[in-house]
Amino acid sequence: MWIKNAPVFDENSVEKRALCEDFIDKFVSCCRDESLGEIINRQYHKHKKTCQTKNDICRFDYPRFPMRKTQILSPLGKDFADADIKNYKQLYAHLKEETEKISVIDENCSFDEYLQKLNITETDYILALRSNVRGHKIFYKRNLSERKLNVYNRDILSLWEANMDLQFILNPHATIAYINSYLTKNNAAMSRLLRDIVEKLREGDVDLMTRLRQIINTFINNSEISAQEVSLHLLGIPMSKSSVGEIFINTSIPEKRIQLLKSKTESEDLDPDSEDIFLSNVINRYIDRPDLLEKICLADFASLFVVSKRKFSGNSYCFDEDNGQFHDHEEDEDGKEDDNTMCEKFKNLPLKMVKVI
Repeated sequence: MWIKNAPVFDENSVEKRALCEDFIDKFVSCCRDESLGEIINRQYHKHKKTCQTKNDICRFDYPRFPMRKTQILSPLGKDFADADIKNYKQLYAHLKEETEKISVIDENCSFDEYLQKLNITETDYILALRSNVRGHKIFYKRNLSERKLNVYNRDILSLWEANMDLQFILNPHATIAYINSYLTKNNAAMSRLLRDIVEKLREGDVDLMTRLRQIINTFINNSEISAQEVSLHLLGIPMSKSSVGEIFINTSIPEKRIQLLKSKTESEDLDPDSEDIFLSNVINRYIDRPDLLEKICLADFASLFVVSKRKFSGNSYCFDEDNGQFHDHEEDEDGKEDDNTMCEKFKNLPLKMVKVI
């Protein structure tokens, strides 16, 4: 979401840091607002353990640490000795463990009471949190009872009525990397299965096509798909429909354009001295376009016209250069059809959508 006149974080400016912290508190919150009713319960993070040992850690770093106020914390700088950083990291691990142990009965205590339970000063508490920060990180104002609450906007939650986790962007480049990690997320289990099948196939005397087929089958049979996709597949319903097509136009200089050779059958029909050995592409067809399309640019020609050499069955239609429309075709005196014809199935389509030369 884009907000007009939002402040930009600057790690070297105390004023801009404070301005961002105030701006964050203005739009998002972690407090349990009872006036929202049952909707606020949808903001609770139902965390699961990543493993089943006594040292397991909650996913997504939940429950979060309580804070007296919203602060943007930075990593410990070079002015801290290595020994001090190590001690603060150990203190952080202790705080994390103790915070997870606090029961629901005791979580209604104030922030000061929370620090007393941990037997720690607020200064050391903040330094311990900073020791576990890689980049700049926002710690939101929250009580101990709100340690499992996702960040939300009150107005949006009332309209959306579903869980959200809003974060103020401190670093645009980090946001790009975050989104890209989702787009390129790998499937560790699938990678392991494919490695195993490849190693197994190497041991036997199997031809290349059989290897490829077994790898493909392994991938298809072990791919996880959603229940919706399964339903559509069983019902024979396509998951998406689109009228958008793509066409590649090689814009390299002519000497460096890669072209496909004509088939062996077509090559045999050529004159031995002929240099016309490449298949025709959209650029060639554009160059050889009829005079009536002289003012058409390459982009329009490639996207709006379908060039076809086959003869259409049924009625055909001629292109009228004067009014730019197709009309019923009439044969000339020799009984030959006009070169510019239109297939019957395109008759009712707009001229700019499909044109057959």
